[in-house]
Amino acid sequence: MLFELSRSSGLPLSVQLHNQIKMLILSGRWKNGRKLPTERELSQRLKISRATVTKVYKVLEQDGYISSQQGRGTFISFAIPADAVAPAYSMVEMASDIWDQVDYCGFTHMEFLKVMWETLQEKRKNQLEELVITFIECNSELLNYNAQHIEEATGYDISPILIQDIRRADPASVQRVRRADLVLTTDFHINEIKNLLEEQRPLVDIFVVPDVETIVEISRFLRGAEVALVCNSATVEEWVQKCILQAGIKDLKITATFSRDMAAVGEFLKGKKYVIVTPLRYKEVHPLCDPDAEVVEFNYRPDQGSIRLIARLVEEIQQQKQEKLQTETPDFVLFDQ
Repeated sequence: MLFELSRSSGLPLSVQLHNQIKMLILSGRWKNGRKLPTERELSQRLKISRATVTKVYKVLEQDGYISSQQGRGTFISFAIPADAVAPAYSMVEMASDIWDQVDYCGFTHMEFLKVMWETLQEKRKNQLEELVITFIECNSELLNYNAQHIEEATGYDISPILIQDIRRADPASVQRVRRADLVLTTDFHINEIKNLLEEQRPLVDIFVVPDVETIVEISRFLRGAEVALVCNSATVEEWVQKCILQAGIKDLKITATFSRDMAAVGEFLKGKKYVIVTPLRYKEVHPLCDPDAEVVEFNYRPDQGSIRLIARLVEEIQQQKQEKLQTETPDFVLFDQ
């Protein structure tokens, strides 16, 4: 699950939730611009009071990690610098520091080793019980948006990976895929992903479909109308056009821009009565549209069949992990118990 709150830890639930959201942001797993669940959604999912979530969001916003936008929701507003690196800290230095603290606190070395061994056993159990799911896509806009919707639909943390990083054998991305219990991708990339993965592992191709409301709104455009499409890439443009055609809407004259120059986008939109904007660009693009323009946010999500398939595979994987946990014995022991 995305969050694990303990009512028996002695730590206030608001502090636990604050720390876990902050860690997701600082680790880069939740990226700048990502939309957070609403206070109501998160409180219902975690079975905590809405006031607790409100308090956490307020503190995170005051600290500059998130921002609330009237009528749009709450978004991550913190970006990790591209050149940020983890401090050098060897295992020997770590062990030395821990050993010094053990001495300082007055514990014997054997007492500490016994606790460490018990902790190690618990960690091994947690690692087996942990579920790692990755989602691979070629376009960052589709990648992050779909990964977020899969998380919301399944309740599991999804690790997004660009297929370009797998192609160039990026060490961090390859390692994340190797650790994955389940790999997700779209039907566009299923065959390539099969060839790129060195080891056999559960692989699911999901189908991404536009929301019904989105298609209904577009179907109301005047037949033969000129329509402006604003998105981030030619890949997304091609996919949006394909979805519209598959919905039986075949008489629109759609032209697209991928520009990040907002002045150029504003010029592109001048005089356009019908506009389609992908979700990650809607906030910045909508104010540039003519006041009388009909603007449709092209919302989309994985279809329910894909979500049900993921849920079934997750159940099977968890069962396998449970069986392994019951039969596995430790590889080593630190001392005779």
